[in-house]
Amino acid sequence: MNQKLSLSIESCLSNVCLVGASVRGLCDGVVRNVNTTEIELCVVEGVNNAIEHAYEERSDGVVSVDVTLAADFIEIAISDRGKTAPDNLLTRSPAPVDPDPADILSLPEGGFGFPILKSCMDDLWYDSINGINTLTMRKSVTS
Repeated sequence: MNQKLSLSIESCLSNVCLVGASVRGLCDGVVRNVNTTEIELCVVEGVNNAIEHAYEERSDGVVSVDVTLAADFIEIAISDRGKTAPDNLLTRSPAPVDPDPADILSLPEGGFGFPILKSCMDDLWYDSINGINTLTMRKSVTS
């Protein structure tokens, strides 16, 4: 039987740490043989994206995070009612990065989120249905 937990926050970047810490705490206490730091990183990145892009950093929205724990996977669905993501969100290639090694500030600020999600999670998918945008991430869990 799957176990489920739902969390929601106002779309303020200062609230993101609450969701990240909650999901990490859940994983640390329940899930075995999975890198909980990676799970937390992916949750934080997904929630940040919802706030920054879907809500365009407006604080009048809600971001919901639904965590499903099953015997062989953990699934995290991050939902918002903001602006829909581009159709090629999960398939586009990141822009090439060619920073000046002597100038740390030449690193671009964004563009690393989905490559991180893709490298940490086993499956990612995005849907927008009836005004609700949902990014779902799944990670296999071995006992």
